[in-house]
Amino acid sequence: MLSDLEAVLDREANRSRRLDDLQAAADMLLARQFAYSGDRGTSRMVAIVLVNRGYFENLMAALGRRLVIDDRIGMVGALPTGGRGRRLPIEDTLLLLTMRLVYQEGLSGRLTEQGEVATSTEEVMAKLEELSRRNRSELPRLKDWTRLQQALGDLGAGLVRVGDPIEDEERNRTLHLRAGLLHAVGEEALARLEAFADDISAPAADGHGSG
Repeated sequence: MLSDLEAVLDREANRSRRLDDLQAAADMLLARQFAYSGDRGTSRMVAIVLVNRGYFENLMAALGRRLVIDDRIGMVGALPTGGRGRRLPIEDTLLLLTMRLVYQEGLSGRLTEQGEVATSTEEVMAKLEELSRRNRSELPRLKDWTRLQQALGDLGAGLVRVGDPIEDEERNRTLHLRAGLLHAVGEEALARLEAFADDISAPAADGHGSG
């Protein structure tokens, strides 16, 4: 990889860049999973990846990741391959699934030029309750705004941006769902997560039926 890096730095497009610039771009991919050219503090790093996509494809592959690029909205990402993704708490998995479904439903009418779909915490949580057949009070990680905010933060800014309160209601915030959701939860993964949601909701449904 060192000889590849030297060749990359010799390219005309990288005339003003140094070794630590490419290292910083690689660190960004590994730390953030998804980054966007319009986000504060990442536009330069995203530009480096876009100009040197062949190098970063090989580098990420060597690290067990797949490089994802959407030129239309200026997004770059690095997804684990071979089942190497991090394990999430059940509530976070349900939250991720729900946001992916809400994003999919919003593609036809609410998609912005930045590839985002605007929604709210109340819309997402109502969808999650419908999906899991559980009240949010039964989900410790999501039952109040402080915990929900932590869960959203753990999923990362590459998947969702938290906005301002709606009508001064602290818990009900605008959520900007991002294009990274389509890649983090693909169609195959979506089907598995939906089956997972059905599995974990079954005991609760059975319990209500036997009362």
